Amino acid sequence: LMRIAKVEELIKEVEILSQNHEREVDRKDAIIQMLDRDLEEADEQHQMGLRSHLMNVDALITLQRSRLLGMESHFERDLDMIEHEFRAEFEDMKSTHKRTAKEMRDVNEAIKDEIERQEQDLRTDFEGLQADYRGKHEEEKQVMKVTLENAVNEFERQLDNAYNTYYDSTKKQTERYRELQTQDQKDSRRIDSMQRKCAKLTESLQHWRTKISNNMKEAEARNKALKEEKDKVIGHYQELKGRMNRVREAEEKRLTELTLNARRTIDDLTSKLTMAEKILKLGELNRKLMTEREKILPFEHVQAAGGKTDQLQGAPHSSVSSAASLGADGNPVEQWEALNNFFTRVNKILLDKVALDSEDERLNNENERLRGLIKQFVDGISVNDDVMNGANSLVVVNDSLPHLPRKEAAKPTCVDGPRVITLMNMQQR
Repeated sequence: LMRIAKVEELIKEVEILSQNHEREVDRKDAIIQMLDRDLEEADEQHQMGLRSHLMNVDALITLQRSRLLGMESHFERDLDMIEHEFRAEFEDMKSTHKRTAKEMRDVNEAIKDEIERQEQDLRTDFEGLQADYRGKHEEEKQVMKVTLENAVNEFERQLDNAYNTYYDSTKKQTERYRELQTQDQKDSRRIDSMQRKCAKLTESLQHWRTKISNNMKEAEARNKALKEEKDKVIGHYQELKGRMNRVREAEEKRLTELTLNARRTIDDLTSKLTMAEKILKLGELNRKLMTEREKILPFEHVQAAGGKTDQLQGAPHSSVSSAASLGADGNPVEQWEALNNFFTRVNKILLDKVALDSEDERLNNENERLRGLIKQFVDGISVNDDVMNGANSLVVVNDSLPHLPRKEAAKPTCVDGPRVITLMNMQQR
């Protein structure tokens, strides 16, 4: 009988809970439909705000690109100007070098002509002196020849006289003497020719030594001048190269700074775009949980409190800066009060979150209790190992009643009292 009564009691409780659950489901369906409409409206607002934001971002990107193009064109103009100056200086240096080289070639040709002329004069003088000396030598030779011929004739006569006497006794020696005499004449002529050749070679050697010495002096002077000019040209070239490298480094540094600034600008715009999208998403999620009255007048109590404060203080608005924001009534507000609406909404959202968490915990406890009742009902109408081993007041095992589990008391929910009173006043309005 106790089991039947318990079963009937559990069936009634299950029916009551089922009815309550159906009412909750209907209420939640109505709330879901209302939230669906709010979601559609919020989606339209989000699309409108997103289009406006994208237009602003495109305008900023277009402005940034125009600035970059302007700076790039300025850089190219400066680079063209520097290259034009460099080419002009290079052409000037090239023409100066050509002119100097031409002058040096002219000087070299003039010196070479002068040397050839002097050499021709010296050769002419030498040939004249040689002819004079040769004539004198021929005259002396003729005189000596005549004298020697006379002496030879005399000696020949004497020799003929002695020859005839001496020939018979010294015929062989005479023949040997003639042979030696012939050989001596040949050697004399050969020695004369060799002496003349040695004299000519000595004179030619002295001439070429003098010419080589003069050419070496002139070449050293010419090389020294060319070396000095080369050092000057190299120094000027190094100076121009250093200037060009400094200009390139400065322009490269400017371009690097411009690139870094552009990258930082793009990163800043991207972070701002992400933050705006996050704010819009949070606004959409927030709008889903707002009531109709909050959507129409979200800050009614703050405006009323602000009006009372203004009436009590009576502070003039002339002290507010021109950059301050405007309130709902069109009057400027203080800078430190510009975010009061935001903080009020944040506090309301946090309070709603606490209330939702409390409701969720209550519903979870209720679901657990319903599951427990259903389990007790099922355990009461069936017998299995879990029922026999579990805690059941209707089952007695070995003349003993198993201990029922003790339920822990639910933790109380803490809510700010003034905030709840304010919300209740808002709902009454």
